[in-house]
Amino acid sequence: MDFYLTLQEIMKQKGLTIPEVARSCGLTDSTVRSIIDRKQKKIALNIAFKLSHGLGVSLERLNGEQVDATPIQDFGILLNNAEKEFIKKYRTLDEYGKAAVDSILNIEYKRCAEQADSPRPMVMAAARNGAVSQIEEIHPDELPDNTPLP
Repeated sequence: MDFYLTLQEIMKQKGLTIPEVARSCGLTDSTVRSIIDRKQKKIALNIAFKLSHGLGVSLERLNGEQVDATPIQDFGILLNNAEKEFIKKYRTLDEYGKAAVDSILNIEYKRCAEQADSPRPMVMAAARNGAVSQIEEIHPDELPDNTPLP
């Protein structure tokens, strides 16, 4: 499939306009508009990388290749609205953001798996300028009496 057709298809699926695509990918409106208006069949690799990251799709998908993705319903999992929103937000993150979320998710998963029967400690994370600077576990018994629990 020609690149511009794939890009249009992805934009339609995600409900995005040219300015929205350009902004999320760090490109100019004219660059994205040019790909579509000129019906470009191929584009430069650096533009493809920016589109891939900004749109949250693989390079294979941008290239029009069929991506082998198993639909979540095949696993018998039903997602509530909050989970769907989480996935939607996660897909818009850059690699650093995804790594930060994955790190906290792994810590919490391990904590829950190891301490299923004991009181739940809280994981505290402090972020500054987009970087997680401190992660520490606090047991509920160690909290002052005036500290509200979630």
